[in-house]
Amino acid sequence: MAEKSPVLNFVHLCENAFLSQDGKLNMIGVFRTLRAQKFPFRQPKITVVTNITISSKTKLKIQILKKEAREVIAKFDVSLQLPDGTKTPRETGFISDFNNTKFETPGPYLVEIWVDEEIQKTVPFEFVQVSPPPKKK
Repeated sequence: MAEKSPVLNFVHLCENAFLSQDGKLNMIGVFRTLRAQKFPFRQPKITVVTNITISSKTKLKIQILKKEAREVIAKFDVSLQLPDGTKTPRETGFISDFNNTKFETPGPYLVEIWVDEEIQKTVPFEFVQVSPPPKKK
């Protein structure tokens, strides 16, 4: 029996991702914890890598939320579709960059992945406040 499409195959949070010349996915700095010395803090870049199997036009929504407040602090929407004439389900990857995202406080956050208006995956991560390194004498 064929698997129902769309199917979310995986989600990763990282510092950067790109495709090599021959189409291989490269991810750098996969994380579940981020650190900053003071808040509010602007994270230079968060990359969300998704892989999804689709058979028709599919709406993908990725959003970053403050966990307790369910407050959306960054969001990305895109429509994915197969090349014309394609009938069989096909895997497709999507790399979304969230640049200069502001985090008001340390604590737990979530990345939610929505496919065709239904939540498919929630990926937790946290921001931790760290002490500055000791000053050199």
